[in-house]
Amino acid sequence: MKVIETIKKRAKSYLHAYHEFRQESSFVRRRRPVLFDETENKFEKFLDLFTFYLCLECGKSAGDWHPTHADWNRGHHNGALLQQMSRAKKVDIFEGIMNAYRVFLNHADNPINLEEELGKAFIDTGGSAPQKDVLHRTLEYFYINQDETFIRHGIELLHRRDYRTESDFPPKSSMASMSLSEDGVTFAIDSDIIPFNTCFNHGNRWPWYYCGGCITVSDFRRLGGEIVRPGDRDHFYARSNLKVDDWCFVYQRQIERTKSMASSIDGLRESIIEIKQSGARHIEKTVLSKFFILVSMLRQKLALQGIEVI
Repeated sequence: MKVIETIKKRAKSYLHAYHEFRQESSFVRRRRPVLFDETENKFEKFLDLFTFYLCLECGKSAGDWHPTHADWNRGHHNGALLQQMSRAKKVDIFEGIMNAYRVFLNHADNPINLEEELGKAFIDTGGSAPQKDVLHRTLEYFYINQDETFIRHGIELLHRRDYRTESDFPPKSSMASMSLSEDGVTFAIDSDIIPFNTCFNHGNRWPWYYCGGCITVSDFRRLGGEIVRPGDRDHFYARSNLKVDDWCFVYQRQIERTKSMASSIDGLRESIIEIKQSGARHIEKTVLSKFFILVSMLRQKLALQGIEVI
């Protein structure tokens, strides 16, 4: 018994320390400046819900507001959405997601118990082609090119930004004057492949980490861009005459640190607002990540049911 009591006491101390850590981490997150409030992002809520209907554990965030039902087992639900999907022989994942999102918008005020409606919409995508808004065009570009190598450049001198769709991106002399960028034309780039977890994912004190234009290497070259390997650093540079409209901009909703930022936070906020107002393709980083998590899950579920992806 003494051994058991000793173990319990030690466990309590570890649990207490863990809860203190969780509270402190939450406090620190709240202190970090918000760049753009995404709490009303309907597409993100849709992604959370669809993921929740595929797997209760993977979609835990929707479980915070979606009710459970008596016929759901602990840690699982009844798979009603999967049952709807099983009727299909072939599925276009991207068009299925976007069609399901349109159904979700019709119920956005009370998005509860939509398993059957979303499942039907996902597999029944026939009819007139929908108008392609900024969200559709942005997601479509990343979806089509999910196996391609992307480059990213974010404005380095924020006071020289210009996000009008017909303007050059990046603007001349908007880059820090170092290495090949001393000419005011050549700009530094990072490279990555979706889900963007290598070179796009470091340098969180710099402005380009929080807001940058992305394009595939193949499209960049097709549009006349040139990629240059410098002799003084391990990343690449580029030159081009591309316009804002040629890029897809990925931004973040919140600063990841509380001090030692290398740029104006207000300047970053204004940049995101200007991109949104310009009509250029854009998306928040977490939303893009959740989109590809859903795409991955759908590929898995369709493969398990022997349904062809087109």
